[in-house]
Amino acid sequence: MNWKKGFIVLFLLLFTMGLTACTGENGDQTAKDGIQIEFNHPNQVSSGKMTEYSVKITKDNQPIENAEVVVSLEMVQMDHGKNGFLGKMTEPGVYKGEAALPMNGEWYAYVRVKAGEVETTKSFTFEADGHMLNTDELEKIGLDKSGAKIDPNF
Repeated sequence: MNWKKGFIVLFLLLFTMGLTACTGENGDQTAKDGIQIEFNHPNQVSSGKMTEYSVKITKDNQPIENAEVVVSLEMVQMDHGKNGFLGKMTEPGVYKGEAALPMNGEWYAYVRVKAGEVETTKSFTFEADGHMLNTDELEKIGLDKSGAKIDPNF
């Protein structure tokens, strides 16, 4: 029975390492269709604080304008519900949005881009510092008791 538990732990560890190898922090990834996605966040992301994130979308080194950009933020180790934002273009190919995280730890940013008929999603990892927010702190930043946005608009 103990060897089964050991095997499961080893499998989960290798699976997690594989996921991490496929993601980038403040990095970029190129999809098979040639769309390049760059996800950026501040050097320090803290729980409980509204943080601005940006996504740069290009193809053949040209900015992609008027794309639909949705960023979903999910904690690696637990589910906090729906959190993230709908990116708004602030300059050609650059989309920004804000979100607050309910606690510190490792987070995934899933960036979904729809440009014309092409749709692609890439994932990135980043760390947040701070602490786990209490119910009052969550409510003040627009999150419910699970850490999900109260009024998600994406």
